[in-house]
Amino acid sequence: MRMCLAQLNRVCLAAAFAVVWFSGAFAQMSDDASSYASFFDETVSRQLEESEIAGAVVAVVENGEVAFLKGYGVADRATSAAVDPKNSMFRIASVSKLFTAVAVMQLVQRGALDLDTDIREYVDFDVRAPLGSVTLRHLLTHRAGFEDFAKNRFLPLPELLQPLSDYVQTSMPSQIYAPGAVPSYSSYSFSLAGHVVEQASGETFEGYVAEKIFEPLGMTRSSFTQPLPEALARHAVKGYAPGAEVSRAYEIIGGTPQGGMAASGADMAQFMLWVLDAFKEHKGAQSTSVMMQQMLTPQYVSDPRLGAMGIGFYRTNRNGLALWGHSGSSQDFRSHLLISPEKDLGFFAVLSGDGIKGRDEAGVLSNLFFDRYFPYTEVIELESGLQRKSDIAGRYRSTRRSETTLFALLTPLMYDVLVSVTDDGGVTVSSIRMPDGQPVVFYPAGEGVFQSADTGQAIAFRNVDGKYVLEPGPPLQFYVKDEGLSRQTLSKLLGLIFAGAALGFLTLIWRRFKPNTQVSERRFSFAPPLAAMAAGAGWVGLCWFFLRGLSDYTLLSSESDALLVGVYAFAALAVLLMALSIFSIASGIAKRGFVRALLPDGIFLVISLVSIMLFYHFNVLRFSMQY
Repeated sequence: MRMCLAQLNRVCLAAAFAVVWFSGAFAQMSDDASSYASFFDETVSRQLEESEIAGAVVAVVENGEVAFLKGYGVADRATSAAVDPKNSMFRIASVSKLFTAVAVMQLVQRGALDLDTDIREYVDFDVRAPLGSVTLRHLLTHRAGFEDFAKNRFLPLPELLQPLSDYVQTSMPSQIYAPGAVPSYSSYSFSLAGHVVEQASGETFEGYVAEKIFEPLGMTRSSFTQPLPEALARHAVKGYAPGAEVSRAYEIIGGTPQGGMAASGADMAQFMLWVLDAFKEHKGAQSTSVMMQQMLTPQYVSDPRLGAMGIGFYRTNRNGLALWGHSGSSQDFRSHLLISPEKDLGFFAVLSGDGIKGRDEAGVLSNLFFDRYFPYTEVIELESGLQRKSDIAGRYRSTRRSETTLFALLTPLMYDVLVSVTDDGGVTVSSIRMPDGQPVVFYPAGEGVFQSADTGQAIAFRNVDGKYVLEPGPPLQFYVKDEGLSRQTLSKLLGLIFAGAALGFLTLIWRRFKPNTQVSERRFSFAPPLAAMAAGAGWVGLCWFFLRGLSDYTLLSSESDALLVGVYAFAALAVLLMALSIFSIASGIAKRGFVRALLPDGIFLVISLVSIMLFYHFNVLRFSMQY
């Protein structure tokens, strides 16, 4: 009897302890939810108002529960329909790559695929890889060595969307690095990985992901189908140009697995819960857990203070936290997904574009969130006695670039960065900024690593073959110090070409009304000013081609090929006229002397020569329709 009473007392004490513990946990969760609501209500509302962004959705998961889920703004300005976090489907852009990676890894777990086998074993066409065989591991870590390109990534009409099997063949980029050697962010790699999923499973990529990922996770408001199926189309959030009131058409993204997914905030919360649950050690014996452990294991990392690349996921370090995830950027949407297995926490946000400020507001929001709830408290031991690193400063060329197509003209403008040195020996990188827009300052922390005292973020500078190489975190691309053709120099050369074309036009008019007998008797005397005009017209057309494409990505598609043909026609004409100009000026030298023959036709010859050299440098003279 006494033993029974003792046992009863222990049970009561245990029950009382459980009640107190659960009450405290519930109160803590309630406090967190209340705090999250206050923070996001203020922050997101301010972002939407100041940047004139239509809508957003935010999801936070913590300790196996959805801690916060809310929509902001409107899904459609025309109808004023509010964003519904459970139903409104946003384009999530490159966050889609996580699902492509999961699909591949599921098939790896089943033995249908191997990460380190040449992918030519899995596809039904020849993958051009002159610098080395490409594997799925290379594709899913951005190390296949492919150059970047822009054509047909965004399409103006659904009818132009190719089957994935056709896209990966017609859009295959050149391999410019040996596989595994250099990180170079490649959306095409994930499209190719998605095609491998199709070949291994015998299903369409969209069908496989819907059946094997979305359905088991209860993600009923998610789809890779483009445009959305009729049953889901009414839930699509509208996309807007910055400051516009009229929506654009639903985004159609070529090579669907690279960024073609749409999803609700609630569905993305379920995905984060699944990832975090699968990663937990107590499920280590289960195949899903093994798969997730592998995906969140660094594949390439040179220093633990830097970020790392996993399988599909990349790791970034902020405020001492290792955050795994991906960001996404399309024409109309910006998204960020980050999870911390250490804190059992996940964050997801997607907004309807950059707004009028032209910055990644989803990235700003994620930084503000982690700075607010996980402030940096570590004290970094910086090296003392270091001199200013003035030799580090300069322009750095991204390894994410094009070398064989017209896109080589744009990649330096889009991806290159400037490194500067502060008066106190710190270093700034033009692309890395605090939420308030100020540059992050990195200080020497040993072994070539520079670290921020504010956030703990780290970058590294390595000397490779006499050149500085900047390794950012995460390692999606490297940057090589390059003193080649700068933006300023290119701008000045283009200005010279345009001025020469205008002068050539005026010269032809002058000669028409004030003929010079000595010039007009010279064979092909029309060629020098016309060469400058043709070269100038070619560059005007090329600049217009890309400027209109940057304002509307769908114009960088096969629908604009006719304009590109016109650019090539002017470039070819400039080459022909330059050859005739050389003949004309040479004959003029024989008749008029060196100086008189070169003025002004020699100027036109130099201008057309500079223009043609630039045409060659930026691959215009390849006359390729790929870019």
